[in-house]
Amino acid sequence: MPKPVLFNGDTQVWVLAVSFAAADIRCQADKRPQSGTKGPFAAVVAVAALHYVGQSEYRQSGVAMFQPPIFVEDRPEIMHGLMSAHPFATLISSATGCLTADHVPLVLKSDHSDNGVLQGHIAVANPLFCGTNEPIEVLTIFQGPQTYVTPSWYASKQEHGKVVPTWNYVVVHARGKLRFTSEPSWLLQHLEDLTNQHEGHREKPWAVSDAPTDFVTRQLRGLVGFEILIKDLQGTWKVSQNKALKDWTGVKVGLEQSAGPGAAEMARLVTERARN
Repeated sequence: MPKPVLFNGDTQVWVLAVSFAAADIRCQADKRPQSGTKGPFAAVVAVAALHYVGQSEYRQSGVAMFQPPIFVEDRPEIMHGLMSAHPFATLISSATGCLTADHVPLVLKSDHSDNGVLQGHIAVANPLFCGTNEPIEVLTIFQGPQTYVTPSWYASKQEHGKVVPTWNYVVVHARGKLRFTSEPSWLLQHLEDLTNQHEGHREKPWAVSDAPTDFVTRQLRGLVGFEILIKDLQGTWKVSQNKALKDWTGVKVGLEQSAGPGAAEMARLVTERARN
């Protein structure tokens, strides 16, 4: 029998409970003698098979990130909002013959296509550019708010103790083809866009034009720009939507009272994404 593939985090418990309940209902409804596997073990086999089939289809689909349905965010405008608010991304590819990751600030042009276009730059000495100047497939990860969730916040801990820690997080994966450009005018415009994006809120914002022209020209020679036409966007908002009301309330209150990094922002997201 294929080895079952387990779900991430606390979703495993929920899925197993539903699967066992469904198997029990089927056993009660069908009293005929069964050949082969019987009783509770049949439920285990059924769960394992469902996990195996589901994960096989998932792997074959080419989807970049596993997503329990309850945590899925598929609205481009919401994902674009997170990408713009957290523009320092991880750029992953295998163009050099092995997996590489670069950490780069990106500019999102959301009006250039349905999923948007990402613009960025790296040093010309970066192996990602040295390895090839052809279009390459990349995965770009934008990490939003994230925080540890202690089971001590769950009311269920006092009732039966069958609780475990988890992690709440928000993340967007963007996949597409990266194309390089060394056009000086494109690079200059990109750097101006990037600078304005992060300097605009300052009382006295710095501008690229503040630096001497010949100095900027020399700096541009060491850079290569790129664009990523996004063909697929995936968003995961795992913010306690899968919890019963009493445990959800405990998480919300716990985060609101926590001084931990990102706790206040996560408390807001937990509230926004509450199930009706």
